[in-house]
Amino acid sequence: MSKGLLFSGQGAQKVGMGKSLVEGSEIAKAIYAKADEVLGWDVPLSQICFEGPEETLTETRVCQPALYVMGYAIFKILEEQGKLEGLSLAAGLSLGELTALAAAESFSFEDGLRVVAERGRKRALFQAARAH
Repeated sequence: MSKGLLFSGQGAQKVGMGKSLVEGSEIAKAIYAKADEVLGWDVPLSQICFEGPEETLTETRVCQPALYVMGYAIFKILEEQGKLEGLSLAAGLSLGELTALAAAESFSFEDGLRVVAERGRKRALFQAARAH
């Protein structure tokens, strides 16, 4: 039987997301650590995901990288557990498309994260401009 994965888009974020993954998986821990390193934010993405505040996590510039990292971490955990045998499709909703492309090794996790972070930053600027 063929399998497919669908990666989520903006709106699926929730404070605490990814925390149990990091607590239970060395792969997830390494992915979140790499994301914090790549982004280099004053407040690490992992801290925002695990502890909030919700107002920060729901900002477009933050939630898009957060969802990308969590989706990729789940993918890598499933891969490690051998649960992706027969995987023939990866797709995504909006920014989830970029997570699917990283899962398909179209580009590295790090390069995808940089693209998603820039995408989120530009969308946030666009939303702010439209509000004025």
